[in-house]
Amino acid sequence: MSCSQRCFDGDCPLKPLQKDSCSKGTFKRYFSLSKNGHISILAKLRDQFQNNFFSCSNLKCVTYDKVCNLVNDCGDNSDEVDCINHFQCSTTKELINSDKKCNGIIDCIDYSDECNLECGKYIITGRTLKISAWVIGSCAVILNAFILVKLLLDFYSNISNAGFNKLLRMMVTIGDFLTGVYLFLIAVTDSIVFGDSYCRKQLFWLSSNYCAILGVVSTVGANISLFSMACLSIFRAIDMQNLSRENSKYIKLKMFLLFSVIASASILISVTPLLERFEDFFVNGITYDQKIRLFVSAVDKETHKKVINTYHGKILKKSLSWKEIHRLTDMMFTSNYGPSVTRRNIHFYGNDGVCLFKYFVKSDDPQKLFVWMNLFLVFSSSIVITVCYGVIITRARTAASNVQSMMACQNKSIAKHTDRLQKNITRIITTDLVCWIPFLLTCLLHSFEVLDATFLYPVLSIIVLPINSVINPLIYDDFVRKHATVMKKFVISWYLKMKRTACISLGFGPNKERSDSLTSETNRPSDMETKDL
Repeated sequence: MSCSQRCFDGDCPLKPLQKDSCSKGTFKRYFSLSKNGHISILAKLRDQFQNNFFSCSNLKCVTYDKVCNLVNDCGDNSDEVDCINHFQCSTTKELINSDKKCNGIIDCIDYSDECNLECGKYIITGRTLKISAWVIGSCAVILNAFILVKLLLDFYSNISNAGFNKLLRMMVTIGDFLTGVYLFLIAVTDSIVFGDSYCRKQLFWLSSNYCAILGVVSTVGANISLFSMACLSIFRAIDMQNLSRENSKYIKLKMFLLFSVIASASILISVTPLLERFEDFFVNGITYDQKIRLFVSAVDKETHKKVINTYHGKILKKSLSWKEIHRLTDMMFTSNYGPSVTRRNIHFYGNDGVCLFKYFVKSDDPQKLFVWMNLFLVFSSSIVITVCYGVIITRARTAASNVQSMMACQNKSIAKHTDRLQKNITRIITTDLVCWIPFLLTCLLHSFEVLDATFLYPVLSIIVLPINSVINPLIYDDFVRKHATVMKKFVISWYLKMKRTACISLGFGPNKERSDSLTSETNRPSDMETKDL
């Protein structure tokens, strides 16, 4: 048959057919040959002869196109059990394509395709990020708590220009404190509350009120801190000018009103995505009770619409509201499931386990306008901070140059003060640009699908964005800086003392001249030792 070119194919079967193969029936046999206990069956299909039959373990035969097709055609699963192109769910034994394993989307009702030894999920993945969350969160809470108490005690003692300046600094500290609280609670939730069990409970977490509250806290903290820094930079830039005392009162009033607007805007931006009135824009999906096997994982609107169209017939409306989807879905289930189906919303902050603002959106995302508006405010604030502090340092240099020609005896003091001001402002601008500009650029590239930055989301949310809440206390307040200097001196003194003890223990102690030399070196540390430390 093969020589006459009447066979459609001549591929070797996956396993040889025996004499008793296909005893439960197959296609009409046209020709059979038996040799060494093996049998070849030819069947005429579409005017061609084929011998591509697979013998099931239950003696049923199927054609090879039904082998490894993720369907139990044999009835005993023997046509799929040895295939490598599928993954079998643990509980239901359902077969799914192998590329759906560990792809971040739950396809098995028991979550076994995502929650296994190969790809178990955590809120914070990787030891480095876990340690960073604990360290940055703890430092932000402690440093800002100290400064906040100090500013609160000093605030009412000077309700003046300086007092208003402290008010803005206090709001920056409050924002950074909230960011630290958010990151610390995320670290606690990841390591203590869930741990290894997060993978199977992630849908519950992403739809929980606790995750939503953490998202609001982080967004309010970030916005208040950044917007207050912008207000503070504007106020300081204006204060550098030679304004009259009569106008200072109105400037304070305008600045206070501006701060009130920004604080209200920060809260409004954070809470708006959670309002029921806007759920059609901000709900990312619905998660159902596990007993409802029709829906698995977080189901979006498009998936709902396909299922509803199949059950109810074609829906004329192009888009359905979530309320309509709930009503039509409830009609698909009997009263055994109760008066309504149990479901939970995957809210705006539930787009990732860290419950952060959804900064990464694509051009077809319905939430893109809201996200881009917030990113524009962040970008504008960063530019305002940079420009205002540039104005401040320019005016400071000009003032120092004018005073230098008039008061030569104070040149060193003026130069020192100007240099310190310049360094401090350089740190402010540098940290602002380093933290926000790369982040904004990444969001822009992701939105226009130039770069898929999803893998960068944990790093940006755990390190890049919250790090400012630790840096700001060191820049904006002398309290921490002075204590850091004291701590530095203490560490240097302790290092030299330990060095002297080690030298004595090595035999230098009996030599009085050497001991006196070490004592002199200990009391007056050299620049080289300090640099080495």
